[in-house]
Amino acid sequence: MNYSKCIDDIDKFIDYEKKHTQKKDYRIKEFSDFLSHINSPERCGKSILIAGTKGKGSTVNYISSALINAGYNVGSFYSPHIRDIRERICYNNKLIPKKDFSAIYSYLISKFSNKERSYKTFFEIITTIAFLYFYKKQVDFNIIEVGLGGRLDSTNVLPNRYAIITHIGLDHTEVLGNTIEKIAYEKSGIIKPGSTVITGFQRNEVLNIIKDTAYRLGAKLYIIEDHIKDIEYSITEGKVTFEFNNKSFYLKSKMLGFHQKDNMLNAFMLLKIMESRNEIHRIENDNIFNNAFIQGRFEIRKIGNNTFILDGGHNNDAMETLVQNVESLFNGKAINLIFTCMGNKDYKGMINELRNLKIRNVYIDNLNNPRELDTDSIIKTFKANGFNNIFSKISLSTINSSENEIFLITGSFYLVAKWEFILDKLN
Repeated sequence: MNYSKCIDDIDKFIDYEKKHTQKKDYRIKEFSDFLSHINSPERCGKSILIAGTKGKGSTVNYISSALINAGYNVGSFYSPHIRDIRERICYNNKLIPKKDFSAIYSYLISKFSNKERSYKTFFEIITTIAFLYFYKKQVDFNIIEVGLGGRLDSTNVLPNRYAIITHIGLDHTEVLGNTIEKIAYEKSGIIKPGSTVITGFQRNEVLNIIKDTAYRLGAKLYIIEDHIKDIEYSITEGKVTFEFNNKSFYLKSKMLGFHQKDNMLNAFMLLKIMESRNEIHRIENDNIFNNAFIQGRFEIRKIGNNTFILDGGHNNDAMETLVQNVESLFNGKAINLIFTCMGNKDYKGMINELRNLKIRNVYIDNLNNPRELDTDSIIKTFKANGFNNIFSKISLSTINSSENEIFLITGSFYLVAKWEFILDKLN
């Protein structure tokens, strides 16, 4: 089967990224049983599993980049993708080749019974392709981003010795629960008996649940604030300075934003623990994240005289951080907002956070996604929050006729993906 046919075929599987679902729809035990029938490829390499509400993908990228620079062979798994489905599956930070993707997918579906094909999901398929590809490449490490939640996510079949739980907030409440405690319980489900867990910068109610889970399972818990002190961050330089083990350190990244401070420190803590256990050789500290980059996370692009900020933030916490980043980097300049979101998100909360920016015009874009919130509801909420100059669409002529303007594109990774392509053409 050629690559284009593979993509068409994969799109026929149940895709919970494009439809609403409930926890009871997930079949992690059946997925684990299926993997055992194809020789358990998920057991190749040492696995590090990363859950959280925000910061997962960036943290995966930091760890992967540092280990690759140190000479290790690393498989990285992300979700969602921005432009190309193969972004989800990387070996040494390079996308899986189309020929490998096609060959592995063809092999995989040959192992399905008719029953399995009827209930297998898009995410299970992509996850399995990743495991098989990493097995083929005989990776030293698998650095895996959880898709949704943790406890019942397909990635949680991994026998991970290490878990990182990034910042937890309210998101996917229709699946994970409508309280921060319920969501923390689901995210903490990636902790395995006797494993090592790293987390930091959490609310007390979240931290208590992570502590309880680690204690119950006999896992060793490292809380960033207990080990790293005197943290300072410069958003203009992408640089964090801090004290660790009575020594001064600094880390620098091309990825900007105050949230990247937390992500870098989570990754740094993991690497230092692994060093102390002689699981990896010593990694140079100052430049370990220089090559790290992932699209759509407070990504700034300059095209002509205009500036475009692309950020896939789609919950209140992410929007609060985004507003802080924009304010700090652009010093209160007027912003043109391009926005849409999915119907299962707290769009009222997100729009309320955006009131803290100086927004000149609001443009509602359309994605033709079945989960997308209707334009009228979005416009009504912007008006209720005191926004003016709200437009139900945006045209390329608006962009082309602009000079020295700042455009903020946010609310959904699907929206960011659309505008990555548009900006490529403009450039």
